[in-house]
Amino acid sequence: MINLIKSELRKTLGKKSILIIWILFLGFSGLLIRNFETLDTYSDVFSKIEGCIPFIGLVMFIVISGNYTKEYESSMVGLINSTKNGRKNVVIAKAIANGIALSLINISAVLVMGIKAFKYENFQSLDIPIKQLWYFENSGSNITVLQMYLIVIASVIVGSFVFAQIGLALSSAFKSATMPFILGGLIMGISYFGLAFVPEKMVKFMALTPNWMMMSQLIVRYEVPITIRILSGIVAVSLIILLPMIAYKNFVNSKRLL
Repeated sequence: MINLIKSELRKTLGKKSILIIWILFLGFSGLLIRNFETLDTYSDVFSKIEGCIPFIGLVMFIVISGNYTKEYESSMVGLINSTKNGRKNVVIAKAIANGIALSLINISAVLVMGIKAFKYENFQSLDIPIKQLWYFENSGSNITVLQMYLIVIASVIVGSFVFAQIGLALSSAFKSATMPFILGGLIMGISYFGLAFVPEKMVKFMALTPNWMMMSQLIVRYEVPITIRILSGIVAVSLIILLPMIAYKNFVNSKRLL
């Protein structure tokens, strides 16, 4: 299984096109961060990480949308299906490997933005409460800047695994990578741009969307109740477990959508 995971990871991250996109993404992430006063610089980090959601989505679904379709195009499905436990092992390996791949890509971008901002301030004042930052000014939270940053990194890992499973489930259902890419983009886009149209009383339920599972600073910024935070975690874990099952059923099914 470990060798299979490594193989899937190499297939995902070993392509020149993906490496180029990754490098460009990191360069773009670095350009977003500017040097302001300390509080403004740290606010800018969390704001820019949130603002990167469309670009993160673009990169993620470029990476993952064609994952299963390539297996179909290479006629590997019949060979895999003929081996004992071959199908389950491939699905599990893809789920783990692509979750790791997206985590590496997304975390590296978050690290570039964070480290650049912290370096501007000589890594000082990381212990100030985030309620002093304009980005979190209404939260009243006493979490420090460094603690919030580490929480964001952790949530980016969780969100990356969630989106990996979403992308793989979509990829397993279609013959080409086009529709998984479009549908995946819609899942992220509707949640991101739809926030502006959600009534204030309903904003807290946005925590149940994959975007907010990845961007935990939004949950803190909008003071999402603890019960909904817990429910969000349960939904995230459920998606990570259940979506590979859907991908498995699609993978062994001879019928594909367009």
